[in-house]
Amino acid sequence: MGSVAAGILTGKVGNLTSAVALEVTLMGLLSKTERKRRAYETGIRELCRLILLALDKAGVLGIINVADGADVTGSNAPQAHEGTHVSGGSDDIDSVLASIAIALTTRGDMVYQGASGLTRRAKGNLNDVLTMGANDPAWAAPAGGGAAVTLSNTEVFNGALAVNNAWEDLDLSGVVGSNVALVLLGIVDLTGTIRFGVRTNGDTDDYEFGGLEAAGCANAYFSAATNYSALLVTTDATGKIEMNSTDASDTHVIDVISYIA
Repeated sequence: MGSVAAGILTGKVGNLTSAVALEVTLMGLLSKTERKRRAYETGIRELCRLILLALDKAGVLGIINVADGADVTGSNAPQAHEGTHVSGGSDDIDSVLASIAIALTTRGDMVYQGASGLTRRAKGNLNDVLTMGANDPAWAAPAGGGAAVTLSNTEVFNGALAVNNAWEDLDLSGVVGSNVALVLLGIVDLTGTIRFGVRTNGDTDDYEFGGLEAAGCANAYFSAATNYSALLVTTDATGKIEMNSTDASDTHVIDVISYIA
């Protein structure tokens, strides 16, 4: 360390060999170096400021000296760059962002690419499904697979039929609607031994009067009073079926247990 300090100070104040003298000398040298560094830093900063100011005056850097919060549209310099982001510009983002922001007005809205750009598709109704047309999507009611079983347990007939072994209409539209429906009927015969059948209104299927076999329609055999049976039948487009009994004088109670329409 002593030889280093001595070499630095040769020809100035002589050779210093004591530890205190060396420490003082090195501290002075470091302080002088720091002053030079700060002076250079200040000079470079000022030089950069002058260069940027000159470029600003020459119109090369138009954004210099725009205050925070200042209007950067209209006659201010950034308008030239803004033009690249508007519709039709080289970096068009303005029209895209604007159309998205404006189009979506309701929770559930969707955006899709229409013939002339991004387009709003308003939310559909409850349980609607999104379908695809020739070009654009649209909401629609389910075309199929959306049927549900409705539990009813509603009495639709209580009494005797008009004629033995003759089919007569039974209108279920007040329960299942004026449409085709698959209906589960609960039937009770309050009197005695009979065969009872149901079928779609207008059908020609019948049951075998002479035996217990089913022959094309839904039918049940009651061996005693108050026997119960369940039959499945389809209504016609108006919600009607037909019924038949081997003993029309018996009292029959018919309920719609459930249906699928």
